[in-house]
Amino acid sequence: MRRLNWLKVLVLLLLLGPGWSGAYGWVWGNKWLVRINGQKYTRDDYMHWWENWKDKDTPPPESLEPFIDWFLLVQEGERMRLFETPTFRRKVRVFLEVRALMLLKAEEVDRKIKITDEELRKVYEKDYVPLLHLRAVNFPSQKEARAFLEEVKTKGMEKLVEEKFPKKNRRAFDWGWRRPSIFPEKVRALLLKTKKGEVVGPLHWMGKCWLFKVVDRKEGSDEDFEKVKGGIKSRLWKKEENRLTTRLIERLKRKYHVWVDKGLLESLDVEHPKEEDLDRPIVRMGKTELRVRDFLKLVEKEYRFREKYRFSTKDMDRIKRSVMANLIAQTLTGWEAMNRHYEEKPPFKWLYRFYCQRRLIKELEAQLFWPQVKVSQDEVKKYYQEHTEEFRLPDLV
Repeated sequence: MRRLNWLKVLVLLLLLGPGWSGAYGWVWGNKWLVRINGQKYTRDDYMHWWENWKDKDTPPPESLEPFIDWFLLVQEGERMRLFETPTFRRKVRVFLEVRALMLLKAEEVDRKIKITDEELRKVYEKDYVPLLHLRAVNFPSQKEARAFLEEVKTKGMEKLVEEKFPKKNRRAFDWGWRRPSIFPEKVRALLLKTKKGEVVGPLHWMGKCWLFKVVDRKEGSDEDFEKVKGGIKSRLWKKEENRLTTRLIERLKRKYHVWVDKGLLESLDVEHPKEEDLDRPIVRMGKTELRVRDFLKLVEKEYRFREKYRFSTKDMDRIKRSVMANLIAQTLTGWEAMNRHYEEKPPFKWLYRFYCQRRLIKELEAQLFWPQVKVSQDEVKKYYQEHTEEFRLPDLV
């Protein structure tokens, strides 16, 4: 970034003693490092700026010039009160809201989740072993399944399947190796009791009657455990994440005095609401109140979203309850995240300050620099001709 001639700059470097700083190539004093237009900046100011300004592999600058240029622009943006522009305020607000929610989740949920190897082993032994090599046949009724099972006793499943079903069919399968966790509890319990070579059933599952043959069984091992350990951990993490999130929401409901007219919510016909109900409050959070007509707009928005992306829209009662639950959860966590003022606490304090400075510079560029940039059609054409590879579409495979 080039130095600006239109601002007065006073730079004083304090080099205390001989030698070099191992990190940046100079020695800093304990008080202030540089003064720009009368404002002092310390070694800590520089360090916080550098941590956020650099990219992953950016080498340390050879001088303070990038730091000085940055704060020259920041000061000018402040002098022009660009922090009052709608664009600045909106972008900073969105940034803060999103990051505050992430920090709230980290504080109230993520840091409280502790999953041990012992817990992982317990789930592995319960739901993931033994591995079962299964052959399966399904039937539309118990009667057909039992008749087939009687013939299996004399002919064997494999031979009977060859006789009764074509090679490509949707009734008989060799499922290969499967883990118990894919089956519902009742089916799983019976399969685990079945010995190698035995046939079990009929079992009702997914609207059909099934016969299963356990072709082989394989017990667990340390090597197999390591293969599925990550998946088990993700599963337990999600379960604990949901539990802690629910607990947080319940606590926030009490803190912000949430009230829902449950009777009105249950009786509300979202497709044909009563006229006299439209101005009735249906939920209150703190001093904020939402009336039925506004709640219905949220339900309509959710319905359109589901319709567009082909989610189920049949159960409107379920949809309205989901909208209410999400409304409360999002509102309360948003309030709580902002009320904790993470922007005042390190380390996020320094990132937030850097982001605000960056937005000031962006506003300054938009007002002072970009209007002066003029690019002709000839220049565009010339650049394209000299850099055609940048605009070339990848080959289709």
